[in-house]
Amino acid sequence: MRFPKDVGIPIMTWNIEGKALVDSPQQKCTIDYIEEWGSSNTNGVVVLQEVRRFQKNIFEKQLDKSCVWKPY
Repeated sequence: MRFPKDVGIPIMTWNIEGKALVDSPQQKCTIDYIEEWGSSNTNGVVVLQEVRRFQKNIFEKQLDKSCVWKPY
């Protein structure tokens, strides 16, 4: 069954292992892509995997979003 495009909650999950190192070009690329995705999915949920606990604060500050970090 297919749902119309405007029904439901858009979810993006991304394993960023090694791509979001502090002050690296990879982190800037990650932040830029999340901002771009979020601008067209304003009610969306982003789940980032392989994020270190201290990086949560970096993502919160740079994205101006509330983030939750959970171990697994």
